Amino acid sequence: MIAISTIILALTIVIPPGKASARHPLLPAAHTADTIDVPVGSPLIDGRRMTAFTTHLQVHRMIEGTSTLVQEARNTITFGDSAGRAVTRVVSNGEVRGPNGTRAAVSNFTFDRRTLELLSASLPGPNGSMIVRNDGQGLHLSMGGAAAPTDVPLSQRSFYGPWSDYVVEELPMREGAIYRVALWRPAGSPTAMTASVEKHLYVVRAREDVQVFGKSHKAWAVDDRTEDGSKLLGTMYVVDGPPKLVRWTINTPDGSTVQIDQEVVTK
Repeated sequence: MIAISTIILALTIVIPPGKASARHPLLPAAHTADTIDVPVGSPLIDGRRMTAFTTHLQVHRMIEGTSTLVQEARNTITFGDSAGRAVTRVVSNGEVRGPNGTRAAVSNFTFDRRTLELLSASLPGPNGSMIVRNDGQGLHLSMGGAAAPTDVPLSQRSFYGPWSDYVVEELPMREGAIYRVALWRPAGSPTAMTASVEKHLYVVRAREDVQVFGKSHKAWAVDDRTEDGSKLLGTMYVVDGPPKLVRWTINTPDGSTVQIDQEVVTK
């Protein structure tokens, strides 16, 4: 993944939709008509093909030619069993850098091994960890030492948005393919938590050469777009083997770019 294999954005970055780009204009309607829907449980996704490994990733924010390291982490993928259900577990140990210094950030995720649906997560936050549990019908969210979780319904079963690369990595890669995927992400405040569901298009554009951490890769460039194809939200660069996702660029509304680079840890 990134796969963390996947991105693992374990240090979850929540970035709102960006602007369309002159390089990647609005998709023609004839193209979007051929879009393949990928719901949770789709036979196109089978996480059992994944292997266990550890990755190192860095997150940079780039503004007007200046790059700043804002997050760094190691993500470890293992496989196990939970009440008879095969699961994939990811532990992310990292740090977040900001104007007030550097703080540790440890996240834990459990996914259904085959479908890659997020089952539970513990996410770091300024006021304590947010605990997420997904029972297939909706979410149970709690923050810090809250006495009871907030029950949040989802309009449909969806994949976890901040880890959408985890899903994209397992899609069949062929030039010109367009996939529609429903994603959810937590929203609101600790006292009024909710979740939003939105659909994205993932467009397999072409194979491109990309250099990450000094290593050259021939990667599939997969554009992340809004459902109507009008806005380019980012681009994932996916290789055939671990760590799958080697780079993810994310466009932000203020014109800056977030770039996530990932490599396999061999020691």
